[in-house]
Amino acid sequence: MTYLELAASPFRHLGVSEKVIQSELRKSGYRRHPTHKKPPVTEQIKRVRKEWAEAHVHWTVEDWMSILWTDETRVKIGGHSREWVTRKTNEEYDINCVSEKIRSRIGWMFWGCFAGPEKGPCLFWEKEWGTIDSENYCQKIVPLIDGIVSIRPWLSVMQDNAPPHAAARTMEEMGERFNTPISWPPNSPDLNPIEAVWDNMKNYIQLNYPSLGSGKKRSRDKLRLVVKEAWDSCCDWSRSYS
Repeated sequence: MTYLELAASPFRHLGVSEKVIQSELRKSGYRRHPTHKKPPVTEQIKRVRKEWAEAHVHWTVEDWMSILWTDETRVKIGGHSREWVTRKTNEEYDINCVSEKIRSRIGWMFWGCFAGPEKGPCLFWEKEWGTIDSENYCQKIVPLIDGIVSIRPWLSVMQDNAPPHAAARTMEEMGERFNTPISWPPNSPDLNPIEAVWDNMKNYIQLNYPSLGSGKKRSRDKLRLVVKEAWDSCCDWSRSYS
C-alpha cells in the first residue's frame, strides 16, 4: 500500500497525513522499494534451490564470470509496471515483501546473453518463426551460443528449464556443439543476473518511450530499434558481439 492508501484506510481514524506516516515509518527504518517477483515455489523446489545455493556458496568472482548467462524476455509498447513495498533493508526477500511472478504472453520475445564484462548477441524472435520450441531454439539461438563458446571455450552456459531449453533434442544439439548447460534449479529466474538487465531495459523504455505510436507494423519496427537501444544503454560493458 502507498502512504496515501495507509492514511486513507487503516490509519484514517487517526487523522494523519501521508507525510506523517512516511516520516514515522522512516524513523523506524522503513523505505519504499520495488518488490522482487518470483514464480510460485513448492517445498521441493525450495529444497532444490537451497541445495544449489549451498553448492555454489564458495564460488569466486572468477567462477561467476565464467558463466554465459542467457534468457528470453517479453517486451511491449507502453509502461513497465512495478510493484512497491514498504520494508526494512534486511527484508528484501521476506515472503511478505515479494510478489508472485506471472508469465506474460503479451509482447515480443527478445533473447540476450552476457558473460562477465562482455555482452553477447541479442535476438528478436520474429513473429513468422512461430512459438519458441526445441526445433526453433536449436535453429535460431543455439548457433549464437555456439559462436560465443567456440571463441571462449572456458565459458559454461546457463539457461533455465523452459521446455525448449530442457528438451532432449536441445540437450543433444548443445552436447554435440559444446558442453551441456550447468544445472539450474526450477522456477528460479531471480538467481539469474540477466533479470536485472531486463528490468533496466524495460524501465529505460518506459522512461524514454512511453508511447511508440499507433499501427502494429509501425510499432513493431520502432520497438525493435528501441529495445536494441535499451539493451545497449543498460549494458555498460567493455565489448559487444551484438
